[in-house]
Amino acid sequence: MEHYFKKFIDTDLVIGQKYEEWFNDIFIKEKVKYNNDNKFDIIKTDGTTYEVKTDVSCFIYYRFGFEISSRGKLSGIHSTEAEYWVTIIPLINKIFIIKTSLLKEILKNDQNQILRRSEDEQSSKMILWDFNYFYNLIKNEKGFEEIKIDIPIYFNIESQFNRYKEYKNRLEREERCEDIEIYNHFKKFDKIISI
Repeated sequence: MEHYFKKFIDTDLVIGQKYEEWFNDIFIKEKVKYNNDNKFDIIKTDGTTYEVKTDVSCFIYYRFGFEISSRGKLSGIHSTEAEYWVTIIPLINKIFIIKTSLLKEILKNDQNQILRRSEDEQSSKMILWDFNYFYNLIKNEKGFEEIKIDIPIYFNIESQFNRYKEYKNRLEREERCEDIEIYNHFKKFDKIISI
């Protein structure tokens, strides 16, 4: 099992790095410094810093999430020192750019978040929100920008859909689809992927 998760993490890191480079090429458009610690991902020549995350599955699972710890250490939103948190969502061609201070304030104060551990129960913890709830919570805030743009696909879409189907089947087997909104989203998404 450990090898499966290492492969999954390594694949996600490679995908994430490709989207960091794409974000720089399209939006920052200058020679930047990429960073390999948990403080930020990109620093511009003027000192502006960005944490750039790619969420290839938030639209599939109807959840918007932020990692808060990994292997017992603070990570993600709890460790970043970046001025801006960027989430690239390729399947819906949207980018959310959020002032990190705003995001941390929402994390601290909002009570509708769900704490979730990774599948192996060891590696990471996430804070999740219902996608529409989070979007409605933040869309009118100063410090939030939504960009609609054609985003390239640097990952295997079919494997994402297969993961979605496995997740949906597991929820149904465990009778965990009591949340009607999520279940209705699954039905809509089933129509999209059957086209």
